[in-house]
Amino acid sequence: MKIDLNKDVHASNNAKALEVHDFFNSKGIKIINLVGSPGSGKTTLLESMIKYHGSDDIGVIEGDLFGDLDHQRIEKLGVQSYQLNTEGACHLEASFLDEALNHFDYDKMKYMFIDNIGNLICIVSYYLGEDLRIIVSSTTEGNDKPYKYPKMFYTSDIVVLNKIDLLPYIDFDVKKFDKAIENFECQSIHVCAKTSENIDKLCEMIFNA
Repeated sequence: MKIDLNKDVHASNNAKALEVHDFFNSKGIKIINLVGSPGSGKTTLLESMIKYHGSDDIGVIEGDLFGDLDHQRIEKLGVQSYQLNTEGACHLEASFLDEALNHFDYDKMKYMFIDNIGNLICIVSYYLGEDLRIIVSSTTEGNDKPYKYPKMFYTSDIVVLNKIDLLPYIDFDVKKFDKAIENFECQSIHVCAKTSENIDKLCEMIFNA
């Protein structure tokens, strides 16, 4: 006897993600999912964007395995933030967001950032209802990441190459990195979150799109 198990394993997550999207869309809020490797500089980039853009209309959901260090950093900037800990799971799922939704004042909010768990593998398959997916890749990771993890880059709307201030001191081939990005239908930008170089241009891409 043959049993057909041909079923989308992400169907329930995708259905929930659409509910999350509709929830924020009904309030006129744009969802931005920040993804990237551990140490790529996602939270530092977010801090830099908040300092440039302002904090009044932004909310942040912080995703981590354990702890709330990034959550504390964001709260210091006067931003509404909620910490989600997966207790070891390597990715956020749309259903996890339910825990956070009742902890925000949405009156002035226009943008909700999800500072996702550092990972370039399993999170690629988990849509969280976002309008925009941004992958942050740093020069310290090497220029081979788009070649080794193409699906993560392919499913992103914006590729941010971070830590360009370190280029004079490391072996990173910018042309090779950019050549790989040309194969994906996305925008790209080079920034330094620490010094805020090109943060104004990135904010233009996100907030005025």
